[in-house]
Amino acid sequence: MPWGARVTALAVPRWYHGPIGRAGAETLLALCREGSFLVRDCETSPEDYSLSLR
Repeated sequence: MPWGARVTALAVPRWYHGPIGRAGAETLLALCREGSFLVRDCETSPEDYSLSLR
């Protein structure tokens, strides 16, 4: 794997899901075990993030 590809792969954490909505976050977390979480872009404040927990 080229060095640049490794850096790109490490640049996006697995817990960050970007611009998904609340319903999408709930759907994803329903498939996960209790205590799981994800961070997503806030729907109402573009410069903020939302933390979703199960």
